[in-house]
Amino acid sequence: MVAQGKLDGYVVERLIGLHLLYENQLTDVIKPSKEQLLDTVWYLPFNTHFYKQNTHLVQQIWQEIDKAIEQLKNKYNKP
Repeated sequence: MVAQGKLDGYVVERLIGLHLLYENQLTDVIKPSKEQLLDTVWYLPFNTHFYKQNTHLVQQIWQEIDKAIEQLKNKYNKP
């Protein structure tokens, strides 16, 4: 609707929004704002028993998430 001029703007998590623009070939039509409206932390909870039994795995999961975030930032956060 933004691309069609029916909305002036839309708020969505940055990397999700950039991915949607890319997937819908709208990166030349719609430009993301440089303003950050909200900064939140996302959580991936593990119960205590699982964490104690799989500490190394949990750490690996967090490392992979960090890598994926950096890859997405590099892919979509181009000036």
